[in-house]
Amino acid sequence: MKRTRMLSILLAVLLVFLFSAAVLAAEPMTVTVETKADAVQVGDEVSLAVSIAGNPGFTNYQWTLEYDADSLEVKKVENKLNGLFDTREEAGTVFLGLVNSQPVSEDGTALVVTFLVKQDAADGLSEVKISSKKLSNVPEKVEAIDAQYIAGGVTIASTTGGSTTGGSTTGGSTTGGSTTGGSTTGGSTTGGSTTGGSTTGGSTTGGSTTGGSTTGGSTTGGSTTGGSTTGGSTTGGSTTGGSTTGGSTTGGSTTGGSTTGGSTTGGSTTGGSTTGGSTTGGSTTGGSTTGSEHMVELVGGNSSATYKVTGNTLNVQNDAACVVLYTIDNGETYTKLAATANEAGGYDFDLTNVPANAVIKIAIQGDFNMDGSVDALDAVMVNRAAAGLLPHNELQSQIGHVGGSDALDGLDALLINRSAAGKYTIAW
Repeated sequence: MKRTRMLSILLAVLLVFLFSAAVLAAEPMTVTVETKADAVQVGDEVSLAVSIAGNPGFTNYQWTLEYDADSLEVKKVENKLNGLFDTREEAGTVFLGLVNSQPVSEDGTALVVTFLVKQDAADGLSEVKISSKKLSNVPEKVEAIDAQYIAGGVTIASTTGGSTTGGSTTGGSTTGGSTTGGSTTGGSTTGGSTTGGSTTGGSTTGGSTTGGSTTGGSTTGGSTTGGSTTGGSTTGGSTTGGSTTGGSTTGGSTTGGSTTGGSTTGGSTTGGSTTGGSTTGGSTTGGSTTGSEHMVELVGGNSSATYKVTGNTLNVQNDAACVVLYTIDNGETYTKLAATANEAGGYDFDLTNVPANAVIKIAIQGDFNMDGSVDALDAVMVNRAAAGLLPHNELQSQIGHVGGSDALDGLDALLINRSAAGKYTIAW
């Protein structure tokens, strides 16, 4: 009986332990910005660590650090983890990106940001926030990671001088000791008065002298109150640079006027429809080309590109750089076509030597996973593909190859990451 009871107790304890472990395992990863509680002075440099805890392992992140640009200025950002790291700065914001072919699994300091406290900094806590656009682990597929982001900051000392009152001094009032000279009766001398030599000491009362009672000029030391000084508290005029939104320009997005035998559907115009000698040729609707000898396709998420085939020239326009390739063996191999800039702001591709049965594909250069954007995830996938850790096809290899070498490599991953951070422009 006792043995059975003991086993029951042990089993209950084990269940509690397992339940607690499961709860702990469910806790999300935390990313915390350090807080400096001790006040720092204007002109000081202060470093804040961004630390991670409960890390399940990640291959890439895109984080954003926000701070008060009126009080703080970023001096440097130091990465403390393995991987390709890059930053991009705007007033009050630092964009951070890291990619690595293998998961980063350690806890501790991820990076350190050093700030300069500006002359016009407001006193008190100047908050520094961190947030995430993307945090994931990419082995064979994308695995998003849940995380909690905790703000920190810098405590800035007040620049208002303490009010000082000079010690008021009153000089001790002195009254000189009043002296009365002892009254003296001179020996029978009256002003040297002489009568027949007979001298009657004409009782002389020595001029009773009362020492001029002197009252020492009572001096009151000029009571001085030190001019109470308040350091001119200055708040730097908060300036918002004239926010300019460049007139959003869509580079003359051209949809090749779909022409059916003189019938023009373009700008929603149906008219002048001609039947009789009706010609269908080079009809382009929304970028899809039919009636041409070549089949043209937009790849993956490349929905923003527009194109038109005129004779043996393919014209492509897009804000992002595109790569144009063709295949004649169902994607086993691809041949890249050279781009030539034209006066309309787009790029032309010569189809003269492209076989009639070829399939032409237009993709965004660097968009390895073909989701329509070039970002840090593409960079980490290219890095893993170059290392032989991620299966990929020939089309992906051509799309991800943005560097100068002949094969997919780490340079391509770095350039894609810099492009995602706005620090590099991928060429057509």
